[in-house]
Amino acid sequence: AFSFYKVVGSEPRGDLLEASNGKFYGVTSNGGNTNDGVIFEYDPVGGTYLVVHHFSYGASGATPYGSLVESGGKLYGTTFEGGSYGDGVLFEFDPAGNVFTVLRHFDTDPDGGFGHGSLIASGGKLYGMNTSGGAHADGTVFEFNPSGNVFTVLKHFSRETDGGRPRGRLLEWGGKFYGLLSDGGTNDDGTLFEFNPVGNVFT
Repeated sequence: AFSFYKVVGSEPRGDLLEASNGKFYGVTSNGGNTNDGVIFEYDPVGGTYLVVHHFSYGASGATPYGSLVESGGKLYGTTFEGGSYGDGVLFEFDPAGNVFTVLRHFDTDPDGGFGHGSLIASGGKLYGMNTSGGAHADGTVFEFNPSGNVFTVLKHFSRETDGGRPRGRLLEWGGKFYGLLSDGGTNDDGTLFEFNPVGNVFT
């Protein structure tokens, strides 16, 4: 058993990811060199725990809450805060060489920011939701294409009509995405939605 503590990260969030290299990866929302959280690696064969990245508020974001996702042999995730605008970042981590790269510094207007959830990978692209910001300050759905580093906001949530404040991750089924919004909608108690990336149709 391994017990987390401040030096090597504390308050782990999300799930462990079993990567294609046979090791487990996860994040903590606290601890590390600057107390902004870490990415860690655990080798189940040798029982070895290793911190592979220390988050730093302005440079690489801070306080990751979600899980990592693997695509093309690299790991991707987001942070809740930090980065150039303080609104979180989208990052890539390459286990081959332990190379960390910030791909997007979120700016709440227009990107959305302060994401609580996790990314999903589909068709070589990444999809996620930001909890607040966007055109109506109620969050966004976004797409990121690592090929060319192209970031696109697909949906700006509006609390009154759509619901707002997403906190989880998207689910892909039948070529469409499904998700939950934590407040707003007709009863002001949140909504279940469908999003079709073909035509960007929100229901």
